[in-house]
Amino acid sequence: MSNPLFDLLLQAQRATQIALDQQGRVPYPTLGVVVSNQDPEGQRRIKVVTASNPLVQSDWIRRLVPYRQYDPPLPQVGQTVLILYADGLETNAYYLQIVNDTNPPLDKSDAIDDHASVIDGDRTASIKGDDTTTVDGSSTLEVSNDITNNCDGDFSVDSEQNINMQAVQDLVLFASRYLRLQAGATNFIELGFDGTNRISGTWTINLMGASINFINGSTVTLNGKSLATVGAIDSDGDTIVNKGW
Repeated sequence: MSNPLFDLLLQAQRATQIALDQQGRVPYPTLGVVVSNQDPEGQRRIKVVTASNPLVQSDWIRRLVPYRQYDPPLPQVGQTVLILYADGLETNAYYLQIVNDTNPPLDKSDAIDDHASVIDGDRTASIKGDDTTTVDGSSTLEVSNDITNNCDGDFSVDSEQNINMQAVQDLVLFASRYLRLQAGATNFIELGFDGTNRISGTWTINLMGASINFINGSTVTLNGKSLATVGAIDSDGDTIVNKGW
């Protein structure tokens, strides 16, 4: 049969030991205000002050992220973060960003289903494998400056409806081998890099009353023979005065 006095003494000894073990340790998370985010080593560390010690800056506190490949912007000076101490040691502290008055949430239509992000600086993403994005609705890209796409393989655009391209200034299509405009299975015009152009299919050009003007041309040939024009001199020395073909 246990002795109540002995049990009480044993509990007191255990409590004393726990209290001794916790000396110099911080067992609970605390809030801190960021006072520096200029980590000289680029390790995404910050310094904070806490309500319990508002006049003393902390040591560099490391960031806590779900995986190292995730590198969001650092909290700004003046924002509030949550500080957690591994093993209760102030020298082994980590921080998490929170949402409050100094870190307000972003504006979006649906707080439950929508996702919003704002990056004040640059964004860099490196994908070692494939990248697949599926959008059930529409997709819009708005860019204030230039857009550059570099591809080591083929670049394909497939549309079940129309593709519209509009330029306020110039639209330049350049190919090192040939440039082909194709409509249907067989009709195409192909511009070769060496000046040899190919046309496939039967073409009917309806000018709809408009004109075609060739200027500064030395000659125009059809099957190896030059075409005569109004004003040209024929083999008899006569001047051609009527157009026709």
